[in-house]
Parts: sequence; C-alpha cells; structure tokens
Amino acid sequence: MGWEELIGQSLAAEMLRRAVAAGRTAHAYLFTGPRGVGKQEAARLLARALNCLEPPVPGDSCGRCSQCRKVIEGVHPDVLVLNPPGRTIKLGLVVQRDDTPNGWTPVRTFVSRLPAEGRAQVVIVVEADRLGAEAANALLKTLEEPPPYTVFVLTTANEAGILPTIRSRCQPVIFPPAPLEVVAAALEREGMAPEQARLLAALSGGSIGRARELAGDEAVSRRREQARALLEEVARGLDFLGCLARAEALEQQRDEIPELLDLLLLWLRDCLLVAAGADPRLVVAQDALPFLQSLAASLGRERLLVMAEAVRQARQQIDRNAALRLVLDVMLLRLSGHSRWRPKVARL
Repeated sequence: MGWEELIGQSLAAEMLRRAVAAGRTAHAYLFTGPRGVGKQEAARLLARALNCLEPPVPGDSCGRCSQCRKVIEGVHPDVLVLNPPGRTIKLGLVVQRDDTPNGWTPVRTFVSRLPAEGRAQVVIVVEADRLGAEAANALLKTLEEPPPYTVFVLTTANEAGILPTIRSRCQPVIFPPAPLEVVAAALEREGMAPEQARLLAALSGGSIGRARELAGDEAVSRRREQARALLEEVARGLDFLGCLARAEALEQQRDEIPELLDLLLLWLRDCLLVAAGADPRLVVAQDALPFLQSLAASLGRERLLVMAEAVRQARQQIDRNAALRLVLDVMLLRLSGHSRWRPKVARL
C-alpha cells in the first residue's frame, strides 16, 4: 500500500515520495497540521520508504518486506519515536544524563551510531512543541550538524510552539484537514454505515484520527439527542429564566460542552442548507431531514443565521478559556432571541 495509506494527504504524500525517489530527502522535516490528520502516519511511511527492500514504485514502500514490517510493528532498530507521556519532552531524552529514563536511547546517542539494518535512520519527534527549552536547544545542535544517514521528522499542531531556529532548519510539510467526503469514505471502508460515517466525518474537522475516536465514543449519540432537544426547546420558545436554567444544567456537563456545541453547529448548518433550498443530499443528518425541514420552516433563514453565529462565538470563547457559565448564559439568550448583544466575556 505505501503512501496510499495516508488518507486525504495526497499532496504531502507525493512530495515526500518524489524526494525519496530522487534521493533528495531533507535532513529534517516539520510536519504541521491539526491533530489526527496523518502526520505521525506520514512520518512512519517515510521511514518505510527510506528503508524498503522491495518498493513497488520508486520512493514508496511495499509494507511486506522485513524492513517495512519492523517499522509497522514499532521494532525497527533504525527508527526512534520520541513520544513520551506528559506535557514536556525533557533534556534527558535528547542527551544522555543521570535522569535519562531506563531503557531509553537519547536522540544524540541514537544518531551517533551507524544504521544497524536499514539505509537510513529516522528520528520522529511527536508533538515537538512539547520540547522543553534545554531539550530544544540540544536538539538544535544536532540539527545544525546532522549525520548524513539520519532524517528527522518533527510533528506539531502548534507550529508557533517550535523554536524559530529549529523551524528554520526543517523543511515544512503542511497537512491540512481532509475533505469530509474523504474521511467519510475511509470510515465506510472500515465497515461503518454511511450515515454514521458522514456524521463523524463532519464532526471530526477533517481529522481521520478524531473521527475514529468519535466512533468509539458512546456519548456521541447522547450528545446528538441533546443537541436536537435543545433546538426543539428553542423553537418552542424559552423565556429568560428558562434560558438561565438551561445554561445551569448544561454547565454540569463541562467536559462535553465543546462536542455538544460542535453538534449544534452541525444541526444549524444543515437547517440553513434546507432553508436555502439546497440539494437535500448535502445535509449531513439525513436521518433527521424531516425535523430539519420543520425547524427551518418555523425559524427562518435570518433567525438560523443568528443562532449559528451565537453557537460559533460560544465555541470560540470556550477555546479561549472564557468563563463557561457566562458563555452559556449569553448563548442560550441569543438562541432564544432574548439578546443579540455580545458582551465582553472575562477570561479565567
């Protein structure tokens, strides 16, 4: 299979394949993009392509030879994956020190050796923005004078968290969110029903990894029903006190609020499509089409736009660590038509 295994990232895959085929692989790459879009998978595919014994086409990997199998199984002696638990990658993981964990080969020690089996060594630093200051500076020294047989791959969803001096020594490769249709098709190939696949693809934000996580989350169906019930309440009419009471109840589900708002946005997006007379096949929640048609007819396009903006702003404010209860109060009031103003929300 090789690079074809990388879902929704054909441009990145082709660029890397051509670099391997031409023998012009950079000494260090920085893979950037949202979590779950395939950055780590691409790093492992690059390790396979650099060491594959029987590539089906130049720059690709077979997935069957001994070199490929060892990379797939995570036991290749020439591939080091730096992905420790915790928020910080410490200096002892880059340079041999007294506090280097038992059984761990520091990056500098690893690259000081010749490849044991393959043609190239590959060092994969997962979420490289976790590198502490000392570890980042130590890694920088290695990147400045890299061994000719070693390729570094740093992955991150937060490019701003990488030292500028490290970024400047890496070739950037961007991994954008995958199209909804691509993620949904991948889920269907894995055995998921089309309607469920399309729903999870829409909620994943273009991340196949996130979509797979959602597939194993039993709370998704419950949150979906909550989102529908909330829209039904709003359509019937919530008074001022009812909005505050509903916000208080929602606050008790603090950990689930972001996903619930994502679902609300999805329902409202579908309602707007219906209200605009779009092709019904564009609607994600196909099983709820009659409900969406009824909601769109009762609320109207202008009201739906106001509601969608209220939820979008609430979602954004939560990401910025705004006071949750105040965010929910304002959102519910705006959804119910009691308030269209947007106060300044204090951050925690």
